[in-house]
Amino acid sequence: MDDDASQRQTDQQAREFRLEEGRRARDELFADVIAFSEAVGYVTAERGASGVLLTAGAKTLMFEEMGEGERVKLVFENSEKGQHRLFRIGEIDRWAWSFMRYGREERMLFWDDGLEELCVIALGLARPGEQTASSAPIDSGDTDDEKAGEGPAKPKRSL
Repeated sequence: MDDDASQRQTDQQAREFRLEEGRRARDELFADVIAFSEAVGYVTAERGASGVLLTAGAKTLMFEEMGEGERVKLVFENSEKGQHRLFRIGEIDRWAWSFMRYGREERMLFWDDGLEELCVIALGLARPGEQTASSAPIDSGDTDDEKAGEGPAKPKRSL
């Protein structure tokens, strides 16, 4: 019985450690997102009790705590509830954006191309080198572009 109790205690301590590490990583992510908005200058950031809100004009992108650990829910106009989230890939200590495209989960490294793509679809910003932003959200139903045979812009790299 002592071995079982000891194992449960060890497992609980390991779980608490993982959750605390995840919360620290999420707090660092939120600080980095705020630093990004300050560096860009035309995107504002506001830190709230449960996350960070980015604003560009009338459009917003919310990075919201999801659960006890590291996960982050992304909420923006035309996003389907629960379809966009960030999670940390522990083996490489990198953040990834997970989203649905045409009924299939896709992933993109957040700091490589994911943040840029989110700024385009959620905040309506232009891609570097473009005059206007793409307006085709990743997870919406049939858009006019899709009906014409064109889909939303395919990400440059996926996981």
